[in-house]
Amino acid sequence: MKTDAAADPEFKPGDNVILAEGPYQGTPGVFLGPMKIDARWADIKERNDVVRQHPLVWLRHFEFFPGDPLGPQVQQALEHAHEHANS
Repeated sequence: MKTDAAADPEFKPGDNVILAEGPYQGTPGVFLGPMKIDARWADIKERNDVVRQHPLVWLRHFEFFPGDPLGPQVQQALEHAHEHANS
């Protein structure tokens, strides 16, 4: 599991991301691209194949390691994101 703090906000289509803030905090997904009507928001394909829109400031890069349980990876990613936000 690896996350990059918001200091590196460059997201490319296909990047694995996690919601580090907001009501769906901890949700992993794939960055599809910025919304055409508001580039501060992005389309994210979540693990259940549903596409939802979330603010870019809530996103962090997330490297998923297949074979490892997802729950602990998400928890570590959130802790890492919060450590960098507070430093």
